[in-house]
Amino acid sequence: MQMFNAETRLAKERELNKYFTHSTEYELDEYRASAMPQNVKDSLVDIMESPLGDKIRNGVDSTGSKIELTQSLYEESAFQASGNQVYYGDVDTFNARGITMHQTMGTLLAHEIGHTQSYMANYSFVPSPGTNSNENWTVTNAEDIYRAYKGLPLRRNYDN
Repeated sequence: MQMFNAETRLAKERELNKYFTHSTEYELDEYRASAMPQNVKDSLVDIMESPLGDKIRNGVDSTGSKIELTQSLYEESAFQASGNQVYYGDVDTFNARGITMHQTMGTLLAHEIGHTQSYMANYSFVPSPGTNSNENWTVTNAEDIYRAYKGLPLRRNYDN
């Protein structure tokens, strides 16, 4: 039984390579391909098992563009998305800011993935990026779907 679980986990981690790339920011705007940290892999496997997984698969398959995760050196640019790139950083540092309700790596990545071009390709209408309407849309159509799957409190809007 344990061997089956290890093999299943390995297969799930291999699937991540079909849909995501990973890099690390070494200097401002200088990125290098790098190994994905285990905590990020674990969160992405969880996300891919949730209802978001099919939307990510469909979006990447239809656009032909993988989602690039970038470990940011700068906390002020962590947990943001631009195009198909998601910047992430340390979750504890993010939560210490007290900006929103408590977040996990999974909820933060689910939210930022919801902003990517590949994810938004699943929808005929998405509010303009950078607007409060777009943030609320992303909470509803990505983050809260993952939160519900995990049994976590729903955020419901971007101000929470």
